[in-house]
Amino acid sequence: MSIKTINEVRIRGYLGSAPQVKSPEGKSPYGVLSIATHVYWKQADGQSGQRTDWHTVYVFNRNVAYLSQLKKGDAIDVLAKIGAREVKSSQEESARVVPTLIARDFVKLSPWDELDESTDSSLHNPTESLKEALNSHFDV
Repeated sequence: MSIKTINEVRIRGYLGSAPQVKSPEGKSPYGVLSIATHVYWKQADGQSGQRTDWHTVYVFNRNVAYLSQLKKGDAIDVLAKIGAREVKSSQEESARVVPTLIARDFVKLSPWDELDESTDSSLHNPTESLKEALNSHFDV
């Protein structure tokens, strides 16, 4: 018996810069998102701590057209998959494989949705919720 495998990552955060759209010669354009997420904690002495993690997400195909509607500071919810790409620097003889996040769907969050997990109803089925949000926000 085999199980259905899942390659899915969800990132909800803020854009650290405007999306970049790149158009390599002879290839389809693609986009790059820089997303900040925050981790908060309380230490044993009661002091609060915070760390910001940065995530690079690549956007391909039809989703590239919607990047122009996003700007620095926007709250965004991204459903992505983990891929891999080969990277070779000028100092290295062989390429190394680097994990890469590739967006499947994304939605710009409205101010009343922004990162409020207490009202998050999409956790039970993020794929459908993101598709619904895309349809309502971007007229897909």
